[in-house]
Amino acid sequence: MVWHGPDRFFRREPGQRPARHDEIPARGQELGTKVVLVNPYFEPGMKRYWVPSTLGSALFGTDIADYWFAVSQGGDIAFLYGVLKVLVTNGWVDEDFVSNHTGGFDELRSRISHLTFTELEAQSGVDRAAMEEFAGLIHAPGPPCWFGAWASRNTRWR
Repeated sequence: MVWHGPDRFFRREPGQRPARHDEIPARGQELGTKVVLVNPYFEPGMKRYWVPSTLGSALFGTDIADYWFAVSQGGDIAFLYGVLKVLVTNGWVDEDFVSNHTGGFDELRSRISHLTFTELEAQSGVDRAAMEEFAGLIHAPGPPCWFGAWASRNTRWR
């Protein structure tokens, strides 16, 4: 996935890591970072989280997620394809970065050009407007964004 600018971060399975890892987005919010969650389930730890190393958060909790994109279970890849389709269509991809630091992007661009938003909406469980909103968050200048995604193929439920 190509992010526009160095101030966009992506991590899978937020809220399921040690507290020292989830402290990072909470502290970033104090500086204006927006936290974006892509997940079929709005994890309670992403709504209100207690960061033990921060007094205010340890006592009262911290609201973490600013945006939630409720993809269907297994719909994360289709959602990201839709987001990428918006980025490419609007010319929001940093072509210099892509040519110098990635491989296979032309094949990916070709693949998404054959996908329709109707297909991507059905597979992801969210509409085109949500994909456009997410792409806008990646592209827009301003405060950094921290993206958390549920990795449906790697998560183990017991």
